Amino acid sequence: MGVMRPRNADGVRYDAGFADSPMKTWRTPAVVLICGGTILTLAMGTRQGFGLFLQPMTLDHGWSRETFAFAMALQNLIWEFPSPSSA
Repeated sequence: MGVMRPRNADGVRYDAGFADSPMKTWRTPAVVLICGGTILTLAMGTRQGFGLFLQPMTLDHGWSRETFAFAMALQNLIWEFPSPSSA
């Protein structure tokens, strides 16, 4: 016995037309996970890459490690204020 689908007043199933829709075929868990992982990689990759700039920035500007570390710490604190988790 098949699954009973809801119907509207005309007797047409609500999900009619969606079974053959090309939009539904790519929405698999694997695609959603890959897209989410890509977004997370792009978002966190820029933030985690600040350590790569430590030596070039300190040498070019004549700063100490402590000055650069303080700037990054201050940036992280300021970044936290508008985030939803601080509310």
